[in-house]
Amino acid sequence: MKSYIDTELHVEPRIENAVCHEDVFCILDEFGYNKITKRLRYLHEITQPYDPDDPPMDLLSLKKFGSFFIIFSASLPPPLIGICPNICLQAEWHSKMMSAVMKFLPDGRIRYAALIDSQDHSQSTQATDSREIALQEILPYFHYYSQPECE
Repeated sequence: MKSYIDTELHVEPRIENAVCHEDVFCILDEFGYNKITKRLRYLHEITQPYDPDDPPMDLLSLKKFGSFFIIFSASLPPPLIGICPNICLQAEWHSKMMSAVMKFLPDGRIRYAALIDSQDHSQSTQATDSREIALQEILPYFHYYSQPECE
């Protein structure tokens, strides 16, 4: 298994040099993120030819999302992935006591928010910051995360 340093050194330049969405999808597949890649391809396809007035998924947001998840995915459970009206990618986690959202901005920053709401503890945070600070701020909230039950 590759270490964090090896992964970061090798993946960052490759993703930054990607010239199209498919390049990023291939890199994610190469690192074993097939489920995430499948969802991203779907989101990319639905923003394409159906409405010429709708812009495609933002490539810079995809690059930032891809490098974040390759480097930091071991720290987080698998997210729900969506695309925002401004074409940026968003990762979400929801459980009975906690919710968290990370929006990947094209400039490399992450807009994030997290909320804990339990009988004995309530707390929230939100900000826009670097990926390292966003992860540092949001990680404590995952102590309250439990895998959603299947319906």
